[in-house]
Amino acid sequence: MILVTTPTSKVGSALVQKLMEQNVSVRVGAHNVEKARKIFPYVEIVELNFNNAISVEKALQEVDGLYLAPPREDFPVEPIRQMVKLAGFAGVQRIALLSAMGIENMDTNIRRIEQSVEASGIDFTHLRINVLLQNYSTASAEAIRQQQGIFAEPLDGERTSFVDARDVAAVAAAALTEDGHARQVYTLTGAKAYSRAEVAEVISAVTGRTIRYQPMTEAEFRSLAANLGWTDEFIKMMLGFYETHIRSGHSAVVTNTVEQVLGRQPITLAQFAHDYRDVWL
Repeated sequence: MILVTTPTSKVGSALVQKLMEQNVSVRVGAHNVEKARKIFPYVEIVELNFNNAISVEKALQEVDGLYLAPPREDFPVEPIRQMVKLAGFAGVQRIALLSAMGIENMDTNIRRIEQSVEASGIDFTHLRINVLLQNYSTASAEAIRQQQGIFAEPLDGERTSFVDARDVAAVAAAALTEDGHARQVYTLTGAKAYSRAEVAEVISAVTGRTIRYQPMTEAEFRSLAANLGWTDEFIKMMLGFYETHIRSGHSAVVTNTVEQVLGRQPITLAQFAHDYRDVWL
């Protein structure tokens, strides 16, 4: 039995689908059970609240593999640390942890969660992912759909080797169901790095619309994020991410890990755009 946490997220939802396709026994641990039932009508769904040990213990019953993903980047460490401890008591054999590319160089909650998993004695696979392509089919989709077709970030021509959430999910499924992935740290990227302007060009070509990327200033980003209800701490963390990961050039690094694990090339930007075309129309 595989327990999938944060199942309605980009990677989590793709992982549930992947495990179902492989006829793997899967359980969805959801904070919002009703929302999860609408998305996964044919999967076992249980309530899972990281801050409620009883719900965690129940969700972990008879579980062999755990896909562990904090609900957000700044989620507190202690509830996740306690879940890892309870997973050990429950007899969980494998943990696939969703993490972030370059996290080994940072003092963040996610890195501390990695360290807790490493110290647990449970076989683990860290999935250190680059920026997800699906950000453009979710967070930026409304801006792209609008008549102006403009999306913005506080970046200029910096490049990123975006990874598709479906590739991350496929690697997670392999780590949880196959041998040979124990105590591995996988840095997952696409096969090529793109600028944001190039992302706009590819979406334009697929949709037949003129989509443009427009850099924004840090002040504009702060104002937009505040209007979205982001906390000052989270805004600061995101700006730090843009500076240390993307402007530094680290996010342009390409790895061959997806190909090594899955035996195929990563999903391309063009394929992603083709698959999600209707989102932007």
